[in-house]
Amino acid sequence: MSTSTRLPTNIKPTHYELTLDANLDDENFRGEITTTVSIEQATDTITLHAENLAIIFIETEQGNQNLPCSYTLDAKMHLLTINFEEALEAGEASVTINYAGKMDTPLAGLYISRFTDDDDNEQKIASTQFQAPHARKCFPCWDEPAFKASLSLTLVIDESLDAIANGAERSRTTENGKTTIVFEPTIDLSSYLYALVIGPLEKSETVTVGDTEIRVVHRRGKENLTSFALTTASFALQYFSDYFGVNYPGKKIDLVAIPDFAMGAMENQGCITFRESALLIEPNLATQNELQRTADVITHEISHMWFGNLVTMKWWNGLWLNEAFATFMTLKSVDAYKPQWDCWTDFALSRSAAYQIDATSCTRPIEFEVHSPNDAEAMFDVLTYEKGASLVRMLEQYLGEKDFQKGIQNYISQHSYSNTETEDLWLALSQASNQPVKEIMETWIFQGSFPVVEATSSEKGLTVSQRRVAHAGDPDTEQQLWSVPVSYRTLTSADTPTIKTFLLEEASQLIPDVDKDAVLLLNTQSTGFFRVARTVEQAEQLLDNRSFLTASERYSLVDDFWSTVLEGKATTSEFLTILETMGSETNRSVWQRILAGFGSLSHLLDGDTQKRFEPIIAAALQPAMLRLGLGPRDQETQSTKALRGDLIKALGILANDQEIQDEAQRTVSVGIRDPELVDPGVLNAALAVTAFVGDEADYYLFKDSWKATKVPQEENRYLAAMASFDDPELVAAFQKLILDKEIRIQTAPFMIQKALSDKRTSRLTWSFVKDNWDFIVDTFADATLVRMLAGIVALDTPEQALDVSTFLDANPIPVGEQTLLQLREILQVRVALREREASRLAAFIGNS
Repeated sequence: MSTSTRLPTNIKPTHYELTLDANLDDENFRGEITTTVSIEQATDTITLHAENLAIIFIETEQGNQNLPCSYTLDAKMHLLTINFEEALEAGEASVTINYAGKMDTPLAGLYISRFTDDDDNEQKIASTQFQAPHARKCFPCWDEPAFKASLSLTLVIDESLDAIANGAERSRTTENGKTTIVFEPTIDLSSYLYALVIGPLEKSETVTVGDTEIRVVHRRGKENLTSFALTTASFALQYFSDYFGVNYPGKKIDLVAIPDFAMGAMENQGCITFRESALLIEPNLATQNELQRTADVITHEISHMWFGNLVTMKWWNGLWLNEAFATFMTLKSVDAYKPQWDCWTDFALSRSAAYQIDATSCTRPIEFEVHSPNDAEAMFDVLTYEKGASLVRMLEQYLGEKDFQKGIQNYISQHSYSNTETEDLWLALSQASNQPVKEIMETWIFQGSFPVVEATSSEKGLTVSQRRVAHAGDPDTEQQLWSVPVSYRTLTSADTPTIKTFLLEEASQLIPDVDKDAVLLLNTQSTGFFRVARTVEQAEQLLDNRSFLTASERYSLVDDFWSTVLEGKATTSEFLTILETMGSETNRSVWQRILAGFGSLSHLLDGDTQKRFEPIIAAALQPAMLRLGLGPRDQETQSTKALRGDLIKALGILANDQEIQDEAQRTVSVGIRDPELVDPGVLNAALAVTAFVGDEADYYLFKDSWKATKVPQEENRYLAAMASFDDPELVAAFQKLILDKEIRIQTAPFMIQKALSDKRTSRLTWSFVKDNWDFIVDTFADATLVRMLAGIVALDTPEQALDVSTFLDANPIPVGEQTLLQLREILQVRVALREREASRLAAFIGNS
């Protein structure tokens, strides 16, 4: 168990006055910070955080008197303790610390991001990433979320550069080659929400929503990629102001694109930082996935201005609620912004990832005790975001949207500018809905995993039961129970759909008002976070009535049945039978699950058996491909265009269709010359198919295109395609780009993950990871290592899995060990699936 580094609470900061002189050429900084503190009772010590900072001097003043002091630094615990000869009295005091530091931590604290400008000159941007928690790397502070204080910032920078921060600019003066910028004070914030960015920056036009100004800030030469972000942010700001019933607490929001950024974005108050590909985009050249991801990330971060910034968790154990709620609010906002994207059905894909992790025996509760910064870093995973958002959605649907919103508005109003615990939200929602919210939700957040719900009929009625999911065999735990809001309806042509809901709190409950012969659907609209167990006959019966099923319900039918296969309670051949009946599907999200299903089955096969499987896939996909055609048609929706790309990619790779492959290569030739001539979704698919069948000339064409493009999404497309070539020499060439740091360190871990996940490149990539482990650990941000290793689940032969296990036992990662344990168990589940089903599936295909 980690050792606690919690600060004492008898002294609290109320205001920071920080002057920072940043030298980007030498990559260091000098700072002086004066902190006004409130002292509850007399003390002879003050303890705060500082990491990798050289303290030059400390002065403390109380009642107009300077108090002699000394200090000690605990480098391991990041603690700066100031000791006084005479005790400080209760009341107010000020502490001034002069210090120096370096911008040398990868993508954390105050760090350097490099890029090459249009004249091939290297440029630098200094940016911050303080969550969770890294503000202590930039200035001494109380680096815990409960210590909220305002910040007045003054930056001293080279006159050729510009800077932005949380507050609006108050004044600017230039003298002797240095520019001094003074910013307006912030509202009271936790330290992880402060931010500053320095460099050769440009600002977009300003858009005003109410009294708030919105800009996009970027490196020079990207001004043509800002319009979508401005439009999206404007909608989100107004939507959230209306939903929460409280206006945004600030004069401005800057959306800042950083060339090197570890995660997608960070919700710093008024100065939201993003990786470039999550903010800067050319809508006419972007796929729906790229547009939707950009909208999601922008909206997610703006929602935090209320849920996270205005109202903040007391400690990191509440981080899940910040991120889960922001993810949920993203879906609500983007669904209102772009209803044609069908966000709630699309979210099923993300929910599936959470199900996969949460089905392991070593899953974790959503909320758990956090002792150290590393514990907090480990919370940024699919359980916090996707499972958390799923639970919030389930609760909203159970309480009703109006009562839920009323409770949220009361919560925001009551706790603005302060800190809360999870129970405070449950109380507000209970008061608004008259429902036992705390009792229901604590069964979900304080225990890991989720239930499988099953219905059996008898003369007495319908019996609905719950049990814990068990992909790795029966869980070695006592019977777990959840308070499960189970919604259901019957499917017959004569019925008007009537949805009923009950709370399943026991292992099984009798529901007497259902005809035992009715076609019953549990978990209507798939709003509950649980699986439904069905036999293949029950699944086919529902599919026979698919006209009465929503897209979300059809998605979950496929997804739930695959879970049944992983539990060993159904076979891959039965799953294949279900997939083959779904060729008439029209919804893109459902098709994505179908295609993933074919991919999972294909992964189990090799050689001649895989060859025999390819025409089976083609037969299932070609009717839909014929309906859509290879090129766009007038008045098509974005989702239809995106589905065309999905089908082209699947036919070209999974079905190994020669005609599709030839057409893909022709499309690439046209699309690289002039991207506007090809639909972005089709071009993206064509790149993937060409990489699947391509040669050295194709690889270097993609490399040249990657180097030449100035559009972040195109950079990622070309890199993803380059990572997919399986020729050993080309695999090595791509890996050299990583070692030479030509691929940004924010991107490289995800490219390695992609190559690990592809069975054609997984062996060579795993060898690369092992051989270059020291470089990887030293170079990549700690939090990205476990994301890179998510690809190990594809190494699912017993020999490969043993090699993975042996290596990871000997080489632990600094952050995310629990997630890695979950990934390792998923790998073992896949090994067991291969041993149980591969030969059986091969025999079934051979007899088809």
